[in-house]
Order: sequence, then C-alpha cells, then structure tokens
Amino acid sequence: MRRLSVTTLRREDLEPPRPGGHRPGGIEVGASLREALSALLAQDSGALDVHADGELVGVLTPAALHTALRRSVARDDEPADELASEL
Repeated sequence: MRRLSVTTLRREDLEPPRPGGHRPGGIEVGASLREALSALLAQDSGALDVHADGELVGVLTPAALHTALRRSVARDDEPADELASEL
C-alpha cells in the first residue's frame, strides 16, 4: 500500500482518451496511485478520466494502473547510477 501512496500517475501510464467517452469526475495527472485507485473503484464504468490543467489527457483503467505500479517496481530494480543519469 505504501508504494501506491508514493508513486504518482503519469501521462504515459494512461490509455488514450476515447472519442465521446468523457465521464463526470476524474483525477489529475500527478495524483498518487492510491488516490487514483480509490477514484477508479468509485466508478461504475471501470475507467477514470485523467486531466492535466483541466484538459482530458487519458483514461485510467485497472490494466493501466497495474502498468503504472509495475513501472514503479521496475524502477526500484534499476542500478543507482542509471537513476542518477535521469536527473
């Protein structure tokens, strides 16, 4: 659960927006995965719109959330010198 709290949602974690598929509510890019999971579970549709500065940028699904969490785990496996080069 801690990993969900400290990992943030990125645009590359999302599925593309669906034409005409805008749903009420949603979450902002940069929210924690914990916040995203909570909001996703509150939706009957099984998908959550994600916004950046009020603009729809993608859709979060359970599969996309899983991918984001795996990205976080994989990042922990990278050697420290590779992580430093990204900064």
